[in-house]
Amino acid sequence: MKFSISRFIEHLRGEDEETKKWWVAGASTISMIGIVFLWVLYLNLTLPSITKPTGTSTIPVALTAPKKTSPFDTFMEGWNVVSKDIRTKWKTFSDTTSKGISGIGGGFNKKNEMIIEGDTTQFTPSTSTESLPPTKLP
Repeated sequence: MKFSISRFIEHLRGEDEETKKWWVAGASTISMIGIVFLWVLYLNLTLPSITKPTGTSTIPVALTAPKKTSPFDTFMEGWNVVSKDIRTKWKTFSDTTSKGISGIGGGFNKKNEMIIEGDTTQFTPSTSTESLPPTKLP
């Protein structure tokens, strides 16, 4: 027996509203799970993995007591990091945009040139045109 989606949809159209709602909820859930799965797979493939160090370091490190910070200090450190990142991205965007606009602007400064050439074919209308009778339109 061959399964046909169009036959299933026709069968589902004849069902009551409660059954239709269950099928919509189930199909939506399966779709969401599939999308989240593909998204996680994409992130795993594109983001670099964090590897654990294989050995111990022999470089001496001076240990200092942890500095007491207030929530405001933490907020300001985060703000500085985020604003520096935004400034970097904005500079890249503005440089790229200005290069693109200057490339387009070069076309506006160019003078147009038009060359008009004479007809190379020697066209002469025929003198023996047959006359067409007038046709009355309804």
